Amino acid sequence: MTTSTTQQKVEPFLGKWKLVASENFEEYLATTGTPAFIGKLTKGISPKVEVSIEDGKLIFRTIIMVKTLMMVAHLDGESHEVQMPEGSKANSVLSWKGDHLVVTYSQDLGSGEVAENVMERWIDEEGQLVQLMTFTKGGRSATAKRIFARSSKQ
Repeated sequence: MTTSTTQQKVEPFLGKWKLVASENFEEYLATTGTPAFIGKLTKGISPKVEVSIEDGKLIFRTIIMVKTLMMVAHLDGESHEVQMPEGSKANSVLSWKGDHLVVTYSQDLGSGEVAENVMERWIDEEGQLVQLMTFTKGGRSATAKRIFARSSKQ
């Protein structure tokens, strides 16, 4: 798929979104290695997500009170090294499953161990952004689902 075709498919995702529902997010965070107290703090926080295209990259900014987390995927569908929100390096690949945008982040943890974070996003029939996140590491896996309502177009 060409970069321009990918840009057209990405168009419905662009803009600003506000969290309206979340399922299993605390367990998902625990599986990623996030400290339990941070997982509990997230229950009362309603993040905003901004999706944009910058320099051939799809940028997901998650704004949480005093911090902004940024995840990047290149539109060309090739594997690229990116920096994850906590500072580690990962390879990211953007792909499509029908109208579902899938970004896979893989990290080599050494000694043959790999952590994989798959973010599948789509726009549902109500125009909401659905984000299904699956993290797998060392035989453990957890999936969370988050739903965002559009707050403004890009």
